[in-house]
Amino acid sequence: MSGLVFLSPFVLGGLLALPLLWWLLRATPPAPLRVRFPGTRLLQGLQDRQQEASKTPWWLMALRLLAAACAIIAFAQPVLAPDGRMTQADGPLLLIMDGGWASAPDWDVRVERALSELDQANRQGREVAFVNLTEDWTPETVLNFQTSEFWRDTVAAAQPRPLPPARARFANAILQTDMAFETIWISDGLAPDEGLADAFLAHGPLRVLLGRGAFLALSDPKISGDGVSVNVLRPSGKAVLNYSANVFARSADGAEVAVARADGTLEVGEKQGLLEVSLPPNLRNRITRITLQGQFHAGATALLDDRTRVRSVGIVKAVSDGARPNLVAPDYYLKQALAGTAQISEGSLAQLLVADVAVIILAEAQPIPDAQVAPLLTWVQNGGTLLRFAGAGLTGDLDTVLLDDPLLPVQLRTGGRNLGGAMSWTEPQSLADFPAASPFNGLTIPPDVTVSAQVIAQPSPDLSDRSYASLRDGTPLVTGRAEGAGRLILFHVMANAEWSNLPLSGLFVQMLERLAVASAPAEQFDLRGQAWVPQQFLDVQGYLYVPDAPEAVDGAVLADGVGAEALPGLYAANGTDFALNLLSAEAILQPMEWPASASVTYLETADAIPLDRWFLLAALALLLMDIPASAFASGRWQNRKYAGLAGLLFFAFMPTPDPAAAQQMEALAANETVLGYVRTGVAAVDQKSEDGLFGLSLVLNLRTSVEPVKPVGLDLERDEIAFFPFLYWPVTADQPDLSDAAAAKVNAFMRTGGVILFDTQDAELRLRSGPNADLRRLTAKLELPALAPVPENHVLTRAFYLLSDFPGRYDSGQLWVKAGQEESSLPGQALRNDGVSPVLVGSNDYAAAWATDDMGLELFPVGQGLAGERQREMAQRFGVNLIMYVLTGNYKSDQVHIPALLERLGE
Repeated sequence: MSGLVFLSPFVLGGLLALPLLWWLLRATPPAPLRVRFPGTRLLQGLQDRQQEASKTPWWLMALRLLAAACAIIAFAQPVLAPDGRMTQADGPLLLIMDGGWASAPDWDVRVERALSELDQANRQGREVAFVNLTEDWTPETVLNFQTSEFWRDTVAAAQPRPLPPARARFANAILQTDMAFETIWISDGLAPDEGLADAFLAHGPLRVLLGRGAFLALSDPKISGDGVSVNVLRPSGKAVLNYSANVFARSADGAEVAVARADGTLEVGEKQGLLEVSLPPNLRNRITRITLQGQFHAGATALLDDRTRVRSVGIVKAVSDGARPNLVAPDYYLKQALAGTAQISEGSLAQLLVADVAVIILAEAQPIPDAQVAPLLTWVQNGGTLLRFAGAGLTGDLDTVLLDDPLLPVQLRTGGRNLGGAMSWTEPQSLADFPAASPFNGLTIPPDVTVSAQVIAQPSPDLSDRSYASLRDGTPLVTGRAEGAGRLILFHVMANAEWSNLPLSGLFVQMLERLAVASAPAEQFDLRGQAWVPQQFLDVQGYLYVPDAPEAVDGAVLADGVGAEALPGLYAANGTDFALNLLSAEAILQPMEWPASASVTYLETADAIPLDRWFLLAALALLLMDIPASAFASGRWQNRKYAGLAGLLFFAFMPTPDPAAAQQMEALAANETVLGYVRTGVAAVDQKSEDGLFGLSLVLNLRTSVEPVKPVGLDLERDEIAFFPFLYWPVTADQPDLSDAAAAKVNAFMRTGGVILFDTQDAELRLRSGPNADLRRLTAKLELPALAPVPENHVLTRAFYLLSDFPGRYDSGQLWVKAGQEESSLPGQALRNDGVSPVLVGSNDYAAAWATDDMGLELFPVGQGLAGERQREMAQRFGVNLIMYVLTGNYKSDQVHIPALLERLGE
């Protein structure tokens, strides 16, 4: 919808003066008086060669009135708003941004539009209140109406968060006021609106601004056959959409690597597709996350946890004496309890120690051979879980051995305890409530579970801390303690029903799940009753980072889903991992259904076009036309000097193209040091490139004599790049192939001394074998030299700082330069690095490591803790070395060879 708006409408009142202007311009002389004068007979017969009109012709009057009208309209500041947003509304304006994860892909467009709305409100003199629904706000401050300038910095600094917008809470706050105002809602367009639209309409007009960009999201993964599955979701099914997903897993050395890639297609009308990944059990258990390629938001990453892992459990096979039937053997009860929730292996202790199992269970209290004690203890310290059960072997006369056994969580008394036997005065004991610090806290204890015999723990000051479960009289029933990275756990009863009916109950299975011995199905995963400590959070762009000071979160909060108190990420409790993803396994994405009275438009519409200068030019052109028109009306047109003057004025004032706008960028690059980046068409990538080069420019200004100005984004098809010494080129899958003209321009740029850094940003995929497929496609028409990894003695390693590697946001990628750029420090050898490599290829996402905001604050997390800060510092140093290398060439190389050069000059 288009609309013509006048920013100064009161000026249009001048149009009312046009009739008066008509009367003044008529120039009708008064009627002549007839006076007889005898001398007039001398004029008889003379001819008047120059005649004057008795009044102004109507067409000349119309021309002058039209010029006056154009001038009046120009001073009224007309604006053409393609989407009708330049309204003449007055009164307070409420500006709302969802600010959730679904707004992240085009966040820069949303902020730019919000700033545009503030400018419009400022011109109209309206007060504005601004709220980002995912940031902190209180119901008392939601309608803080101030001037537009008051909110400008706040809007410019607003950031999305990996959360859904708090619409229901905001709707309740809005309904508490009777104030009238207009609302502009910059929304992500996802349902439900939680009654917010109706709340806005109850106070005034509502304009909704939506993004056009299509995005995909992933649901919570779940076990599917031999692998895991995840739903690929989108809110609209209007077009065919192909997608690709990367599957990451933890390697043996702890590094995260890509182990698989899955592709799929959503057909027209499909809003959901199933993505299945089938991998061997051991590899499937190491999967950490699944991410969608080309999607830069938290919803495009699905984290995996213990719900999708099948525990590998080893049960030590007891040496049977043949007297005990299999149906009452302790290992039989364990196998039944773990059936379907664990991958069970049986064997001797020596065999299980070399097998890839996470848990070893000693179902019977057989003694551990001395030769196996040290290897078993080492295995536990490296992260294994040793689960032991009591039995006759732990009640004999083994006092000295038991008190010093390093593979028990507590010290034990010799002999056992019988409850309710023929020689006992006591009854079988039931279980006491689980303590708050117990991994079993929150589990429901059946009233019929009792214990008739157990082994007794030796009292000690830390016994209560190691007691996971106790009987009613306070006697420990299950104890455990940490040993290195692993755990030692002891059930003080047998694994069968001889000492207790606990192994016959469902509580026994739940206890094994809580101890991370078994894997609970996703739909039965128990969160409540435990304190979950955050291990990693997911940022709004889908990257994991380690929180500085994590605070434990109650399981009941996590069970309610993602929110301000429970950010998406990985949590841990008692050896169990839980991944809180943005979308549940049953989630769907639905577009919002807007009320009929709301005005719904899109963000990506053309900017409002000011028309005042065009009306002024029209008025000027009409006034210039008045000169020859007046000459024609008065009969002077035949006079050449009038015609020549009119033509001269017409051509002198005729508007001509302004070359300054087209040359501004080239002039800036020619007179200043400017770092350029190649625009990819992906808003998030381009913004990251700009922020990265801006941050690098700040570092160069602070540490060197190089003083770059604000970086510039370049379109290789249209912009001139010859004036830029350096181009940062992020490689994405969506970039179109270069045209022949653009390829020729880039080739000329490299031949004349320009340097391009191609950043494939895929080091997390461990692509160490050279350029990826998208890079090969984009550079197919370019004259690239042969590439090789940067040698140890290359100029880049010492152009300003001494460096041994070149990290960015990642540090596993290789940096490639022109082959043959290595140098020799031996005097007398020919110098082979006589120039600068025109091409560098890396994959460490350098722009993310350099990126800062206007205040110099980092925008992307790098690494973890102090190691991450060190990595960011080294990335900045690489950036400084890179620009110094680009600007100064091989001067460092020449200094290395000064002795050889002096010797040659002496010859």
